[in-house]
Amino acid sequence: MNQILGEKVSIVTDKPQTTRNRILGIYNDPNTQIVFLDTPGIHQGRRGLNKRMVQTALATLNEVDLVFFLVPPDISFGVEDALITDHLRRIKTPIILVVNKIDTVSQDQIIPVLQAYHATGIFTDVIPISALTGKNVDRLVEVSKKFTSEGTPFFPDDIATDQPMRFLASEIIREKAILKTRDEVPYAIAVDIEKIQRKILQKLRPRSMWSAIHKKAFSSGRRAVF
Repeated sequence: MNQILGEKVSIVTDKPQTTRNRILGIYNDPNTQIVFLDTPGIHQGRRGLNKRMVQTALATLNEVDLVFFLVPPDISFGVEDALITDHLRRIKTPIILVVNKIDTVSQDQIIPVLQAYHATGIFTDVIPISALTGKNVDRLVEVSKKFTSEGTPFFPDDIATDQPMRFLASEIIREKAILKTRDEVPYAIAVDIEKIQRKILQKLRPRSMWSAIHKKAFSSGRRAVF
């Protein structure tokens, strides 16, 4: 979503379940406004936090006009994938398979992934992309436009998200903590901003940063829907 908007509104790490909240991103061009929702990944959550994240993702599926189902290109179709596609099969919303990180694998490695998901029969289209390089990301926008209808924009054309500065700042700090600490700090952490000093350069002082659950007990979901 960051690549689509040209701004950072959702944090990114290589850890599963990095996204915990539904993040709204707003795309604008001279003729169109599209609202994207980046949700937590659907996975087999057993703890309270994970269950809430999954509930958020599933609830969103019936609130949107189009679902992009995002998968990596190098993981075989397994039990958890079957669970997720079973959820998707129950909704009436059109679903497009988006295979990300195509810049990291060869075409021969992508084909088995495409075949496995195509066999489910639930996808109306397949779009391979690289969110890192931006390859084919414009296709996501063009496909999304086909599902829009005429009407008044929901948001001003000069904002990229409805999230407040305090939330965005706490998320960026959490992202950096995950990326920089690795084994030292469990990545299931939360950040609370105590104070924002608005000067030429904003200075942020996080009030607290704590682990929500034990690192080794965190579910290893690996899929995201937005």
